[in-house]
Amino acid sequence: MASFFPLLRKSIFNRRRLAAAFLFILTAAAAAAQSGAWYGEAWTLRQETAVSATMQTADLAGFPLLVSISNPANPLFAAARSDGRDILFTSGDGTTKLAHEIERYDAAAGELQAWVRVPVLFNAGTTIYMYYGNPSASSQENKTAVWDGNYEAVMHLGEPAVNGGTGASHYDSTAAGYVGTQYRNAYIAGGRISGAQNFGRNDADTSENDAVDLGNVYSDDWSAITLEAWIYRNGTEDARVIAKAVGTNADDTVFLIGTNGTQMRVRLGTNLGQASLDFDFLAGTGVWQHIAWSWDAVDAGTVRAFVDGIQVGTGTRTGSTIRDVSTAPAEPSVIIGADQTTRIIGGTNRHFNGRIDDVRISRTARPAAWLRAGVLNQSAPATYLSFTEQVRVAGTVRTAVGAGGIGAGRTVRAAVNAGASFTGVTDGSGAYSIPVPKSAVASGDRLAVYLDGAAEKGATITVTSGGNITGLDMIQNHLTLRNELTGTLGNADLAAARFADADVLYSVAGNAVTVSDNTTLYVPAGKVFGQTDTVTVGVAGGGLRVDGLFDATGTLSVSGPVTGTGTLKGNAASITVAGAMTVTTPRITGTP
Repeated sequence: MASFFPLLRKSIFNRRRLAAAFLFILTAAAAAAQSGAWYGEAWTLRQETAVSATMQTADLAGFPLLVSISNPANPLFAAARSDGRDILFTSGDGTTKLAHEIERYDAAAGELQAWVRVPVLFNAGTTIYMYYGNPSASSQENKTAVWDGNYEAVMHLGEPAVNGGTGASHYDSTAAGYVGTQYRNAYIAGGRISGAQNFGRNDADTSENDAVDLGNVYSDDWSAITLEAWIYRNGTEDARVIAKAVGTNADDTVFLIGTNGTQMRVRLGTNLGQASLDFDFLAGTGVWQHIAWSWDAVDAGTVRAFVDGIQVGTGTRTGSTIRDVSTAPAEPSVIIGADQTTRIIGGTNRHFNGRIDDVRISRTARPAAWLRAGVLNQSAPATYLSFTEQVRVAGTVRTAVGAGGIGAGRTVRAAVNAGASFTGVTDGSGAYSIPVPKSAVASGDRLAVYLDGAAEKGATITVTSGGNITGLDMIQNHLTLRNELTGTLGNADLAAARFADADVLYSVAGNAVTVSDNTTLYVPAGKVFGQTDTVTVGVAGGGLRVDGLFDATGTLSVSGPVTGTGTLKGNAASITVAGAMTVTTPRITGTP
């Protein structure tokens, strides 16, 4: 940039007026985009998933959160893959991927039920993010990692099973990988969470009763246990929901949770003896209830019973471990919907009459806060979870055009149409990422992005497409003008974007624009500014850099130099420049 306009050489540092002048310059490359605190460039959308503080009464580490959406209008279903493979979840930092398991995804019906292992479900409320919108993604699930090492079995019971059939498989979601075998039970769509299994009971012919045989679950050395399940009863008979037993009597039991009338039945055998406890807190038929009990040897052998996540009673069965079944006549299976394998095809009837969903066996005593949070989460997810779809505005704050980032800790604010605003913070490389609710921004909206409250100054004005904007760089001491659509940015756009903050680096009077002192007005390569009213660049210091196209059609006054590798085009404009005009290949038409 060593040459000057020849006709202006004598007054190169003085004010000069050019009419109908063209300044043509070479084009430069655009700055690279930065991802900021977004999981990855390939995932174009995310939803902030906020968990209400009213759902839990304590911090719960490693909690399996049910993310449930039953709403075809949720934008997830229009933007994610039809098979849901691109759905993933992150922690509140927006980048740490969380393990999840999708129990059901039906885009046409607007249904998602996914389990997400949250590092800590905070008592004060928790935010995670759900990402999607990556059509080339492979499956992001890691279902066994959702369930902590103390879950021995988690049976969602959503597999297809034909009524009266045998041999269909029911799968465990934990690393243990149990496979349950169908005995006449049938899939039913009306589960508590998604689908469930329906169990029939026929007292006249016990061979026609239903159950799922989970096989042997080794429990002889366990010093704690929790059994839990959702039940929907069609009758109030003496029945088993989960059982490991060699017979119907209390002394035949290893562990059991069942129902009898309004009572929840608990049976447990330890190395010191048997316990049979009943808790009279069940509702009648035709209603979903969550039943659970826990036992912990180090808690003085206390048995704690829970209905719908609320402790309803306690009992005691001392011992250091669960009963060793090697002393029993046979090695019993764990049965869902009955009490033992031999009873599945006949004998004394303890079969369950109704639906069972989401059976869990843990080799730890789950605390009351854990069970209650689970019940609230699973029974009323829409009450405790809220979703906000977000796009992002991201780029880098640079110390100069083409230079490195400004560094960490600077607040960047993005204001939409001079109204709602959102913030982010730069990282060590000067990159920022600002999540913006998609409902707050639409195609054609004007966006002012600027350093808010920092010692350094910089701002960028653009027209948004309504989607993600990446590579939206700011330059220190520059007011950058650009447009994410195919059109130009003009005076009216600057007026509409003018947020009430001096850090935005310009002011307006009508559509007339005055750029702050000591600020360079900058049009990047590939961008166009179409002037339609007065533009004044600084009164005491300020410059103009054009690497794209500045189409001047009004009064343009620049208090400092004009530089760049683009085009300054004057269409009968009044252009006044005080300072050097340094160009690479000068061309001039019209009268200087």
